[in-house]
Amino acid sequence: MKLLSQFSRRERVLLFITVGIIILAGLLNFLVIPVRKKWRRLNSQIVNLKTKLGRYAKIISLEQEIEARYNVYADYLKTKGSPEEALASVLQEIEKFARSSGVLLTNIVPSTLEVKDFYQKFEVRMEIEADISSLGRFLFELQKSKYLFRIVRLSIATKSGSKDTLRSSLQLLKVFIP
Repeated sequence: MKLLSQFSRRERVLLFITVGIIILAGLLNFLVIPVRKKWRRLNSQIVNLKTKLGRYAKIISLEQEIEARYNVYADYLKTKGSPEEALASVLQEIEKFARSSGVLLTNIVPSTLEVKDFYQKFEVRMEIEADISSLGRFLFELQKSKYLFRIVRLSIATKSGSKDTLRSSLQLLKVFIP
């Protein structure tokens, strides 16, 4: 206090104003600005989380529809019985389609069941002789089959000595979920 009494009134006022400005600047730099930055960051995180929550809520609201769609296709992919029985059933289905569409299967070579992470893969290679309409019917039957075949490779050539008969090589893929 003795030190302050040595200053003139004007000097004391300027000293108080200077100390006040320094205190305000310190509060502003070390308290207000960091709190404001954190507030903005938290607000942007809240907006992002609300957006994610909205997307998740939409997915949850569609859960029953998605589950129903899944169940329709899951029945096609699940094996009924042992893997060997499922493979035999697939081969019988292919032969049935060939007979009904008038296609001659000259060679059919099933591959072994290949086990992947969560599914099993089975390929069938076959040689076919047929006219163009029978071949088209056979391919159509394969595509609309309940087994959900995927045609991996198809090559078509005319049979030597016959202009109406086609000789085709076909590779099918079938996926099972155990």
